[in-house]
Amino acid sequence: MPRRHVYVCKGACTVRHAVDWGRHDWNTMADEVRDRLSGLMERHANVYVCPRYTVTAPAGVPADVFVKQARRAQILWNTHAKRVLGGPARRRASREVTPLQRQLLFTGFLILDEQQVHPDAWPDRAK
Repeated sequence: MPRRHVYVCKGACTVRHAVDWGRHDWNTMADEVRDRLSGLMERHANVYVCPRYTVTAPAGVPADVFVKQARRAQILWNTHAKRVLGGPARRRASREVTPLQRQLLFTGFLILDEQQVHPDAWPDRAK
């Protein structure tokens, strides 16, 4: 069983998952993230998933606290992916997958108050 690390901050729970870079199959990795997301949506009002992190929070946690933790996970994931793949290879890979896979694999998938949020519409983005 892969080792996981769990962090809790102000009601938002972050789980770090191991990523098998040796496999390097984008379709399989996207399917794993999608499966993890579908299992969490029924139990949590706020969910963020990407290949390396899962951030969840119950409905009572303020949105800004949850989004801050989700954004932190997104940045850590993208930094890790860039370090492992290299910048040009990561950008090339993000262009070669479907828009849904791109969201699952690179930007991450955000559910806020049980509603999907487009990557360009996160509440912490400057208007």
